Amino acid sequence: PDESYPDSHTAVAVGRYSGSVRELQTDYVVPQENGCRSQTRWAQFGLASGSIRIDGAPHFDLAVRPWSIRDLETARHATELVEGDVLWIHLDAGTNGLGTAACGPGVRESDRLVLSSTSLPVRFSSTAGLM
Repeated sequence: PDESYPDSHTAVAVGRYSGSVRELQTDYVVPQENGCRSQTRWAQFGLASGSIRIDGAPHFDLAVRPWSIRDLETARHATELVEGDVLWIHLDAGTNGLGTAACGPGVRESDRLVLSSTSLPVRFSSTAGLM
């Protein structure tokens, strides 16, 4: 139900949860990347016209936001983030652990994302007539 990253996912209960896109956000004092759900097996998004389902094999990291990464990077305060009419869905084969060393420790070596070629097999299905 809460955000999770490679070095924090064991603190989050595995299960099926539902909520709004807004509820998937973690409000930090300074806007930044947030809301990752690591090791997601599937996700479904309800729309006014139907739904979209994403299935991964075996899993993927997921973040869903009502604003773009560029919006997050340029905002200095949460009030500067304005929800648009686009849903930004981020699927990742891997995510870096928490920590930037800006005000605490950096990412542990064991949770640092090492870049390499990989594939992320996912399947999209829709009842919304979008595909």
